[in-house]
Formats: sequence, structure tokens, C-alpha cells
Amino acid sequence: MKIQDIKSPSLFFVNAIGDAFISLPTIRSLNKTFNGNLAVITNSFLKPLFEEEGLKEIRTINSDIRYDDQNRAMYHFDIPDFKSVLNGTDFFIDINPWHVADNLNEFITLIKSVGINSIGYFDFYAEHISPDYRINSFDNVFRIACHINQQEAIDQYAYPPKVRKNIEEFTRGIRNYFPEDFILLGLHDETKPYKMWQAGKFELLINELQSRYSNLGILILSRSTSIDMENIYDGGRVLYFEDPLSIQVMTGFVSAIDYFIGIDSMFLHLADMYKVPSIGLFGPTNYREWGFRFTEGKEIISPTGKMEDIPLELVLHEMIQLIEKTK
Repeated sequence: MKIQDIKSPSLFFVNAIGDAFISLPTIRSLNKTFNGNLAVITNSFLKPLFEEEGLKEIRTINSDIRYDDQNRAMYHFDIPDFKSVLNGTDFFIDINPWHVADNLNEFITLIKSVGINSIGYFDFYAEHISPDYRINSFDNVFRIACHINQQEAIDQYAYPPKVRKNIEEFTRGIRNYFPEDFILLGLHDETKPYKMWQAGKFELLINELQSRYSNLGILILSRSTSIDMENIYDGGRVLYFEDPLSIQVMTGFVSAIDYFIGIDSMFLHLADMYKVPSIGLFGPTNYREWGFRFTEGKEIISPTGKMEDIPLELVLHEMIQLIEKTK
């Protein structure tokens, strides 16, 4: 099927927020390929993120979240509802690089029954390409865009998520909390337990960095940090939030930081897109797949695959090296 013959393409993306950031270059590329006629089918909580991307339409779908044996989120779709959001679609694009449907057989039956052209990473689609988990996840997802339009390249689409002007002014104003000559380190410590580094090590890291840099402010980006402020040497130079933040506000805060350190999570990918000099801590997850793609970043890998075996001394050394190299 030729691109010019496709009038109403629908792109399917249902996943977590971090994966949504990774999907943005692909969505932007495909929207350009189809002259702004791309509709996106997605989770309702991702709608605010995609609303800023100039898409033809955003269709949200009903689903219940369940977890597989690898603790990955799976979605049990309301099949009649899914069928209704496909109305008018003449080309279905699935950019999820692993199965996201808990009721997969029903999902496959639906896709085959609606009789529209389709592309995705699995062999039940009319066109399919195999996912490549050996490469960075940004590039893995973007292979769909390149398959449809071979002239596309990821770098021109790898800019950060768009933030509304009032949110941008609010979040960048966070720097006014600190003196003008301060540098601001964003820190993220909270995600699924098996990907988290010990809170005590983060506390010691903050204290060591504060001792070395009197002009260092720290913004804790976590929705629910495990760091105990009672153990911080100078709590006045650390900001954190007790209430969950919206996607727009989280994005805006990352635009305000000078450096980032954190675990494998959505904020690492966001810092990557903002090209913030960064340190990422990796244990059981693959740093080649989930590490930095665009920024000057350093992945620190656990020697055992367990996060608790990443030594504090190494993280401190690499953070100091990064600050000294780029300040």
C-alpha cells in the first residue's frame, strides 16, 4: 500500500509514561509522513502528553491493567470498545515492541476481522518486522517509522515533549528558589523495587555532593521518594514534592535542571531527550536497550545485576567527573 493512498491511519500505543516518551520521535515522524492525518489510540492518562503533538485525533481506549510474570503492565482491552475506535481507519500501526494485550487472542481476532491493512512487530499483522532488543529502545520503536518511510531519521524528532507556556513558566521558576549562581541536579530514586538503588546510598551521595559543591541545589523528581530528609546534611538545598505531579509539570521540571542522576525510569528518558548531562544506574535491566541515546550520559552497571551492589564510591566519582567535565 502506497503512503499517498492512506487517508486515515491510526497508531496504537498503550504503555507506561516512560515508554510514551520513547515513542514520541516515532509518532512525530509518522504524523509528518501522513501529513498531519495520524490518529493515536492510547491510554487516557497519556492524552495530555500527545495533545501537544499536532495529531489529527487522540482516541482513548478502555482497559484494565494487569501484570505478567516479568512484572510488566498488560492491558485487558474491552474488545467492542477497541473495535469502535478503529472506525474509519484504513491503516493500523502498532508501535508497541512487546505484547501489551492481556487478552491477546481476542485482540488478534479483532485485528484480523476488521479487514484493514496493518503493521507491527508481530506476525499476525499484514506487515511485520521483528523487534530488536539489542539496540536502544528509541531506535527499536523508530524502526516502524523507517519501514514506512525510509527517508526518515530519528534525530530530527528527538526533541523533548512540548509543554504549555504557563506550565513552562511555572516549572522553570523553580530555579528562583535557589541563588542565581546555583547549579541544579535532578534526582529520581523511585520506580519498581527491583530497579531501585538503596535510599541510604542516595542520602550519602547527596551529602557528599553538597559538601563538595556549595552552589549545588537538588530537585527530587520522584512522586514518592524513599529518601529521608532527616538524613540530609543541608535540607534547605533540596526540594521535593509530596503530591503526585502531572506529566506536563514533570516534563517542565526536567527542562529546568543542569544535571540528572537516577535509575532506569521515565525521568532518565526525559533527561535524555532534554540532553541533560546524566548518570543512570542499572541492575537487572539492559542498559543498551534502556540507557541514554541522545545526551552526554554515563550508565553505571551493577557487577551482579542487583541494584544494591552498585557501589556508592563509583557513583560519586562518576557524578563529580560529569559535573567537572561539563560545568
